[in-house]
Formats: sequence, C-alpha cells, structure tokens
Amino acid sequence: MEKRKLIKFGKNSYVISLPRDWIEANKSDVTLTKNGRDLLVTSDPNVIKNKNTITINCSKKDVTLIKRLILSSYINNFSTIVVRDFSQEQVAYIRKTIKNLFAVEMIEESKNKIVIKDMLNISDISLYEIIRRTDYIIKSMFAESIESFENNLYTDVSKRDDDVNRLSYLALRVVRLSLDENDVLKILKINSAEILHIWELIARIENIGDSVKRISEMVSKLKINEKPKKLLIAFYKDLKADFDNVMKCYYTKDEKLVYDLLSKSVENRMEIFKLNSLSKEIEFSFIIEQFYNIHESIKNIARSSVNTYLMIPNGN
Repeated sequence: MEKRKLIKFGKNSYVISLPRDWIEANKSDVTLTKNGRDLLVTSDPNVIKNKNTITINCSKKDVTLIKRLILSSYINNFSTIVVRDFSQEQVAYIRKTIKNLFAVEMIEESKNKIVIKDMLNISDISLYEIIRRTDYIIKSMFAESIESFENNLYTDVSKRDDDVNRLSYLALRVVRLSLDENDVLKILKINSAEILHIWELIARIENIGDSVKRISEMVSKLKINEKPKKLLIAFYKDLKADFDNVMKCYYTKDEKLVYDLLSKSVENRMEIFKLNSLSKEIEFSFIIEQFYNIHESIKNIARSSVNTYLMIPNGN
C-alpha cells in the first residue's frame, strides 16, 4: 500500500500522482469506480485477470469428461481455450457445450482444432441480476413441473434448465474471478463473506433446477392411483413455496422467515419418508429422492443466509 497526497487543481478538483512503474505497465486511460468511501483506479474495465491459454486434448476422452473440462476452464477464467484432436462424433457435443456459455466467442474452427476466446467485461456483470433471472426461471420450472403430473411438459422444463445452467456457469465464473482478483469485489460492490454465500446460493439453485427437470421427466412414467399422486403434488407445491421463501430471505434478509424455514426442516424430512412408503415403484422412489435433494438445497441456502447475514438466536 502506498499513500499519495491530494493536490488542489482549480476550484473544484484535486489530482494525485500515479506511480511511474504502474503508468509504464498500463499505458491507457484509467477507469474510476466508486464503492462507498473507496475509489478504485483501474487501467481496464475488464480488470487484470488470468490471461492464460489452456489446451484440451479430446483423444480417448468421453464427451462427458470433455464437457467438464471445457466448463472448468471457463469457470476458472482462462482467456483462451483450445480444444484439439476431437472426433466427428465429439464435435457436435463440443459446439453444444460452447453454445451454453455466456461471454465467449468461437474464433477458430478447423478439422482438429476449436479456439474459444474470453469476451467477458466484468463492468457489465451484475451478480444480483443473474440471481434474480435464475430465480425467475426456477419458479417457472417448478410451475411447469407440477403441471407435468397432468400434462407432459418435460421439453419446456428441460429448455429452461439449459438457461439456468448458462446463468449459473457465468455466475460461478464471476465469483471465481472475484476470489482471484481483489479489485473485482469492489467493482461488484460485494464483500468477501457475501461472495461465498453467492457461490453456495448459485450451486444450490442449479442443483434444484436439475432435480425439477428430473422429476418432470420421471412423472410421465408413473403408474399410481389418484391418492398418492395428489399427495406428491401437494408436497411438491409445498417445496415450491419453501423455495419462494428462501429466495425472499436472500432479497430481504428476513430473519423470522429464514428461521421458520430451518425449523420446518425436520417436518419436511418426515413427510418425505412417509411419501416414500406409499409405493415401491422405481419411478416413484426416484421422484421422492429428488424431493429430498430439493429440500436439502433449500435448507442449505437458509443456513448460508444465517451464517452470512443474520444472528443465530440463543439456544438454537
């Protein structure tokens, strides 16, 4: 850290001198970003970040691993991702994976090489906006998935889940960048404790989206009578209400609401166990498992909210 004196310049302005070595390394105009009492000076609104290139060799790898390697490279903010030595069967899957990524561009494609370039401008990103958009999509998925018990809407739910994944990857990418570059937190106007909560929140929301999609797929295969089906729908609606409330806790920091959700956790688990005893059908048990996954994700979002924003009451 280095202190600099303010020098009065005219009637209403002040100037400061900048270190010579910094000027020589960053020969460009500067950007000023206000964050409370702080004033961040950067040479580039994109912020200095990892500019490394990573190469992914697809030879002898299955498409699932290739997808994971591309996503991992994206989330870890490699500026250039080179994908090489892929087969014709793999290339369509690679293109689909790239299509699901925000702020990248495929700048080169040949018979055995694809080059993906980072186009992220951190100044254009709002994590809060990403979370709100993802929240809205998940709520729509819940509604359509519940309706799937009467009408098959799996295709619609699956498309929405693709949107959730795209937003989640972008959010995780920004969160990771903020952990590597201290200045990013100031530009995002978020503190370090909150960024960890957002990491947890995004991961759990994405998991909920996956479970909702899986339920929608499995519902069409169910062969149960009306009574257990009505019980499933009723509990599913209750889970949706819990998700609505845990997201409301995130936006409003409502202390009572988050404690009510955590207090309800044991009751929900018992209800899940009761539902599981209604049928031995594989599809039925699979849906119950997804209910449990959604419940656990909601509970963990609530716990993370308590740890980040709220005080735990005495005796709890």
